[in-house]
Amino acid sequence: MSSEIVNERSYVGRRGGIDPEQSAGRRLKASAEKYYDPEVEIDWDAPPMPGVPWLSENRASLTGTKLWDDLTTEQRREFGRLQLGTVLIVGIWFEAALGVFLYHDLMVSSLTSNRSRYLLTEISEEARHSTMFARVVDKMGEDGSPISYPLPRSVRGLLPLLSSLVPVGTIMFTATLMAEEVFDRLQREGMNDPTLQPHARTAMRIHVIEEARHVAFAKEEIVRGYQEAGPLGRFMTRMTAAMTALTFPVLGLLNTQMYRTVGINPLKGFLAAFFGKQYRVNAQFLLAPIARYFHEAGLIKGLPAVLIWRLSRGLPDDVLTVVNRRRRRKAQKDRLRMAEATTAPITDN
Repeated sequence: MSSEIVNERSYVGRRGGIDPEQSAGRRLKASAEKYYDPEVEIDWDAPPMPGVPWLSENRASLTGTKLWDDLTTEQRREFGRLQLGTVLIVGIWFEAALGVFLYHDLMVSSLTSNRSRYLLTEISEEARHSTMFARVVDKMGEDGSPISYPLPRSVRGLLPLLSSLVPVGTIMFTATLMAEEVFDRLQREGMNDPTLQPHARTAMRIHVIEEARHVAFAKEEIVRGYQEAGPLGRFMTRMTAAMTALTFPVLGLLNTQMYRTVGINPLKGFLAAFFGKQYRVNAQFLLAPIARYFHEAGLIKGLPAVLIWRLSRGLPDDVLTVVNRRRRRKAQKDRLRMAEATTAPITDN
């Protein structure tokens, strides 16, 4: 996809005629040809390299804050290790919830179709990814304290429960696409960073290659579903995209272990990370490509959705420019209509 916005026409409107069976057939072939087994591809017997970071420093959420400046080099590396581990744990939870939704989709679909076969293929690939992430988190424990994300079981159980209750359609695929794109951005950068731990880089490379098919599948499902949806369905899809943009990046900031391990009060650390300048930098980095896609697709419009996207701080500057221009035009039209409505006609008696 182009990195610039060419016009404001609806991308969804230009993507009619997608044949899900043909697309699924191509992806089934690609899945068979480009298959990676993390158990073989990653050298799990090799120990972590001493002193080598797991996460690029420019992606650490505390970068640029006073708290970050007060940390030693080793503490910064430790914080990055814990933050990447937190992100991978969130990824495992998300992929578990996605698997529940895909099984739900399968149960209401034709079981012998290419699309259903691809649903099963994606489920199996996501399961491999979760296994891989779990092993990476375990390997990270050899480089320091074991990593955990101490959320209550009831809270963790809500995610797959909610995904099982969401109707099959664009809403869940929109949330899926948002999460997959965020992970893709972070991992695409990491896999090309030679300064990071080899275990992390290899896992990121495997995930990026296989996740590209999942991203394309989700986009096609959104295109087709959005075209067929009514006003309420389209509104809910736009709100899902906006709410995911607002909440998903925050999940990587909530693990209290990240802060306590380096001697920072968790609440103080979260507030510094969330309200710091680096949050907007990271949010734009993670969300810019999908924000451009959704903007062209017509999914970033309407006051509630636009407001939430603004609160996410993830809209890239080019999209913000177009959104602001559209808002000014609408305000001008509203003022003209109000002026016309309040101007009494002059008549001769």
